[in-house]
Amino acid sequence: MARQGVRYHALADLDVMDPEMMTPVPRDGATICDVLLSGILILKLYL
Repeated sequence: MARQGVRYHALADLDVMDPEMMTPVPRDGATICDVLLSGILILKLYL
């Protein structure tokens, strides 16, 4: 349901963080972590 001519950023922020300490972790593919997304589309699809 895209609307032509409406502009907004898909993602404002993307972080890779440790789920217990909420500190950034290296993006090496071996560390267990959570990916945190922030943006207008995330809220729009959540509701």
